[in-house]
Amino acid sequence: MSLEDIFNQPLEIVIEEKPYKIEFDHVAYATLESLIGKGIQKIYNLLLIENNLTLMDSIELVCCGLLKHNDKATIEALRTKLVEYPCFVMANNFVIISSFIKPLMPPQVKEKMQEGAKEGSKK
Repeated sequence: MSLEDIFNQPLEIVIEEKPYKIEFDHVAYATLESLIGKGIQKIYNLLLIENNLTLMDSIELVCCGLLKHNDKATIEALRTKLVEYPCFVMANNFVIISSFIKPLMPPQVKEKMQEGAKEGSKK
């Protein structure tokens, strides 16, 4: 594991009782920008502030997050499944959003969150 990956661990989404690793890195962000024609800041605002990301953009967001840990055939099959059954996007919404924003957070915020989690587990 490289130094830049210390704070960015993959999360898991579950589709039809099968787990898939999702993680955003530079490749995922760049691919997402290219596919939906919006910058990361705009996507962030639509996803978190306005709560108004389109369903197809949400599906592309998921598929881009899957790039690092899944092969193209798996991602294409999942894209088809998500278009047919968008409920899987909603069922994994919290993990998807968490995975998307985690790498965008400053390191000092991540450290404070980890400290808070440690203190909470001690109680």
